[in-house]
Amino acid sequence: MPWSFTLSLDETTYPLGVVQRTVYALADRLTCLVAQQPGRVSLEVMPLLLAGEGAPSAETARALLYRNLNDFALRERIRLETQGLCEWLARTALKEAGL
Repeated sequence: MPWSFTLSLDETTYPLGVVQRTVYALADRLTCLVAQQPGRVSLEVMPLLLAGEGAPSAETARALLYRNLNDFALRERIRLETQGLCEWLARTALKEAGL
């Protein structure tokens, strides 16, 4: 039987949206079941087994998950921190275009 493991993540560090984007990004390699509990998000992870292809090791899967979780968490933080700036730029561009 192939490997499986469960990650229990703090929702303040990895909000549900970040976890969902990570799972989607890795859907071609891993099968993940996402469950939400108060303050936590858990992932049950298994390899995606396709005919004729080797599955990644559990260690590789864990590394991929953490790399993608951290990437999407950083992207979300940047989005939140620059949200006002993006809105200001859009308003200024529309104003200068006469719209």
